[in-house]
Parts: sequence; structure tokens; C-alpha cells
Amino acid sequence: MGDIIVMSEATPKARIVGCVQVSIDLKSSICSVVIACLYVAGCDKAADSKTETKPIETKVTKPSEPMSEAEAAKTKPVPVKNYSKEVSLQGVTFRIESPNNEGDNSVTITPVGLEHGEPYKQKVVGQVVDVKCDDLDVSGAPEVYVIVRGPEPDAKGTVVACAANGKKSMTPINIPADTPEIANGYSGHDEYEAMEGTFVRRFTVYEDGKPTKKIRQIQYKLKPGEASWQLKVDKTIEY
Repeated sequence: MGDIIVMSEATPKARIVGCVQVSIDLKSSICSVVIACLYVAGCDKAADSKTETKPIETKVTKPSEPMSEAEAAKTKPVPVKNYSKEVSLQGVTFRIESPNNEGDNSVTITPVGLEHGEPYKQKVVGQVVDVKCDDLDVSGAPEVYVIVRGPEPDAKGTVVACAANGKKSMTPINIPADTPEIANGYSGHDEYEAMEGTFVRRFTVYEDGKPTKKIRQIQYKLKPGEASWQLKVDKTIEY
């Protein structure tokens, strides 16, 4: 008898089923990875959304209010006993000395660097609180301005000033008395400054014995006089 050959259908079916199973497993793995990535991304986004973002604080500087007289007094120079100071400009030095007595006092200005260095001395009422040095007329020869503050409560200011004459000698500068227009409302507490070819004086204007918010500013120019230098009023303004 010849051999009977039986064809088995199990083998190819198993292969098909096996391939399908592998494909399903692969797809499952890919899906798992995708789901995991989406989950992680979702967590990160949720975490970011929970992160508090603090607003940036912006500091706003308020404009400073005008100082009271008591506060302004604290910023003024305090007079010292036996005042001594030197200021120099354009090769000329001025040495300022004063016993700085509260009542009757005196100021001595001694120049250094001039052909003739004789000192100048003047009696004052009040104490030396500051010194300004400038060349207001742009002549190449400087001037010195000694600021004297009178006794409280008015603390009226006065100035002792000298100019170098072409670096040969030193002479005092004449400062005019206040006109009625300038003196109206004046009650002391002067402030002085030398700037841009001008000597400036400022003070608070008073009305009925009380300070106002007005400031009067007198601007002086240095001019030659017949016998000495002069500080002449150039302009008066109020603000």
C-alpha cells in the first residue's frame, strides 16, 4: 500500500494567529507608550498651571513735599568756633578765619598767590557758615564770598566778599543794601550760591509775620566801580 499523506491545517493557522498576536502586542506597547507620554505631558502642564506667578512690584516714588522751617534748619551748615578754611581757584588761595562769636564777630580774609597779599578784616554780626569762591566776571582773577548767618530766630544773612585784581592785589566787593521792593516780606534765613556768572540769594517771603510758599531770588552781577568792585542787582524773581 502506498503512504497516505494527511495535510494539517493547524500549522499555517498557528502562524497566522501568532503573527496577529505579535502585531496586537506591538500595537498595545505603542499605545501604552503614547498614553504614558500624554499622561506625563498632562501632569507637567497641570503643574505649570498650578505654579503661582507673583506680579512684579513697581515702586512709585512720590514727589517730596516742601520741608518745614524746622526741617530746613537741620540742613543748614552749623557754625563752629574758631572758623578756618581755605579755598583756591585759578592759582589764588583765600584763607578765611573768624573767632565765630555768636554776637559781635569778625572775618579776616588773607590772599595767597598775589603780588600784594595784605589781609582784609571786617566786623560782622553773626557767625561764618560757608564760603563760596568763583570768577563771576570771567576775568581770570577769582573772588571769595564769606557767608555770615545772624542770630536766631531771624538768622539774617550777610556777605563779606573780596576780589583779586588781576592777581596783583585784593580789594573788598561792595554789596548794596536791599531796596524796598526786595526788603518787602523779608525775614531772614537767606541762602546763597555762586553759579553761571551770577551770585544768587534766596529767601522765603513772609506775609503778616508768617512764611508763605513764595521764594524770592535776587541775582547779582559783578561790576567794576569807581573805587571798588560792586555786586549789582541784575534780576529779581519770585516762584
